[in-house]
Amino acid sequence: MNLVTETLFIYLYDALAARIVRDDRIISLQYDAQYVLDDQSAPISLQFPLTTTPYSGKTVEFFLENLLPDRPEVRTQWARDAGLDSIDAFDLLAIYGEDVAGGLEIYPYEKSQQRKTALTPITDASIAARIRQIRNDSTQWNMKDTAGGQFSLGGAQGKFALALVDNQWFEPSGAHPSTHIFKPGVNNFDGSDITEHVMMRVAEQLGLETAQTSIRQFDGEHVLVVERFDREYYGGSLRRIHQEDFAQATGTPVLRKYESDGGPGYKDMLSVITKHVNPEFIQSARRALAHSLVFFWIMGHADAHSKNFSVRILPNNVSLTPLYDLNCSLAFELESTCKALDYTAFDNVALAMSVNKKFKIGDFTLDSLNEINRECELEPNYSAVFAAYVAANIQAILIDVIEELPIEYQQLQAVKNLPYVIFSQTKRVKHLLSPESQE
Repeated sequence: MNLVTETLFIYLYDALAARIVRDDRIISLQYDAQYVLDDQSAPISLQFPLTTTPYSGKTVEFFLENLLPDRPEVRTQWARDAGLDSIDAFDLLAIYGEDVAGGLEIYPYEKSQQRKTALTPITDASIAARIRQIRNDSTQWNMKDTAGGQFSLGGAQGKFALALVDNQWFEPSGAHPSTHIFKPGVNNFDGSDITEHVMMRVAEQLGLETAQTSIRQFDGEHVLVVERFDREYYGGSLRRIHQEDFAQATGTPVLRKYESDGGPGYKDMLSVITKHVNPEFIQSARRALAHSLVFFWIMGHADAHSKNFSVRILPNNVSLTPLYDLNCSLAFELESTCKALDYTAFDNVALAMSVNKKFKIGDFTLDSLNEINRECELEPNYSAVFAAYVAANIQAILIDVIEELPIEYQQLQAVKNLPYVIFSQTKRVKHLLSPESQE
């Protein structure tokens, strides 16, 4: 099949929000006039405020690309599966745009013409087969023999989405949203799905708002299952809640999602917060961002780039979403390095976002904490107090979370490394905040 289409219809909150038109390879986006006039409408992106004037150029292309997987080889496989001749985002979303991150639904026709909404039951054996497929080849996100719908999720890690209804897993199609994302883990990082769950739960117990996760087993295969916070039940029906990540919100191409590649840093995120978040919630959003930066330094989370932070977009209301995709990169160092309890061994590990233009864990100093306070407009000692709180409590919380895991997961090397790594990092914090180091 070779699908040729020149218009994509974008729906948001059950309304036709915009059309994307391709004319001689030039792509433009224009809101529906009636949608713009409705005071309960929300923008499809913070890059595109509500107006009847069309948008065009690279920003529109970047917007579409950010709705798809980051990796070209995944897009190539999806194009092959769909019988397409290109991996252009426009063409791919005509096939895979029914269920994307956030609240958007994208169709190559008006919604009244869409195929019938359906829920196709999927067995544990079929879910396990998909998990094994991604672990064997991380470009294979889709199963060719599934009867369900077409989803698209951003990011580099292999994943897929299903709907949970009355304790049964389904492949959704048509307008029915998925409810959970399945993440088998990162290739060559054995147990990364388990460590992600552990660090998500640790963050939650330390007071950070996070997505809800669980580790589930299907026909002998374990997998991280993330409850989608861009879905909610409203009036007895499941609906999509719109959101976009900070790469989308700043018009950044996928290839520049890392600050080191020219992408957004935390100051760019603060600019988005100041400009778009409701005034009464700006300060709490700044505090949440400061907490994230400090916590990611302590836990050694090296992948907190601009696509791993998002904003929720409701009519007349923008706010930060819960945190997601948290992990401890340091737990995958050599066992001997982790058990040495020497935090200087991690000094050269680079974080995804810089403070004082420095990325490395070892370059994070009191000046870094003070800069976060200044830029986030917080009290002078705010970040240091939060760092001390994390250092005092994280070890006990971590042990409790690990002990809740089945024994076989506790025996994975990365999981066994976590307590040693986190203990080393708490030593780093305590040394940095000690009176002696400040003399």
